[in-house]
Amino acid sequence: MSGALARKGFRFQDLYLLRRVLREAAKAFARTVDGIIYDQAKFGIEARASAPSSPTWDSVVEYLKNREVIEVKSGTITKADRVAFCKRLRREANVVRNKHIRPVLVIDPSGEEITKWSALATMSACAPSQQSISAEPVRVSSTEDLLNEALWWMCKASEKESGSPPLSETQARAVLANFRLESIAFSELEQSVLETIELLFPNGFSEQLSDLILGWLNHRAIAQETRRFFSLRELLGEMGILRDCAAFSAGTIARW
Repeated sequence: MSGALARKGFRFQDLYLLRRVLREAAKAFARTVDGIIYDQAKFGIEARASAPSSPTWDSVVEYLKNREVIEVKSGTITKADRVAFCKRLRREANVVRNKHIRPVLVIDPSGEEITKWSALATMSACAPSQQSISAEPVRVSSTEDLLNEALWWMCKASEKESGSPPLSETQARAVLANFRLESIAFSELEQSVLETIELLFPNGFSEQLSDLILGWLNHRAIAQETRRFFSLRELLGEMGILRDCAAFSAGTIARW
């Protein structure tokens, strides 16, 4: 991968997380009448969702009853990308067991065809076929191929190949049934972030503020692992913009 493509990929990843953070801010304001921010979620960047033995994800969003483990891809998703995703899900499911995992894949539709991904959760929730998967699919061109490849790597591949014990097909399907695809173009993602910042911080400096927050996220991504999780209040407080945001009218956010 070229340096330019790598930088674009990291920016796409950080913009997506920033969009999630800003939308949580908007929801928090909409739920209040006095403009006080209440922490509803914790966010992780290049973070482990649970124990030290769990895999590292591009982003994590943790709520009280479930957590989203997120991979963000701005370009074409290769077989190596798909296999890595399945291995991480297998490892995560072995660590957290009965806790609720929501896998999320974020893609730019200009770089990846989305049809086969869109129906993955629905197909995973269907009753398994009588015929057991005996080999990894050679090609992946449909949702069925995608599901069979995922089940192979989550249930059939050896522990040596995958790095963690195999899941039962029931366990794997339960995880995949929670899968969510988010498809958004790079330019649309940038515009969405700027528009939300303008709404939350109506001071005319949305681009500068976006760059500042992205810089803050970038520092967190390479910090010690204990610093890679943060709350909305922590982000705004460390940047010195909590007061600016909290002073904004809750009614305006509710109308948004």
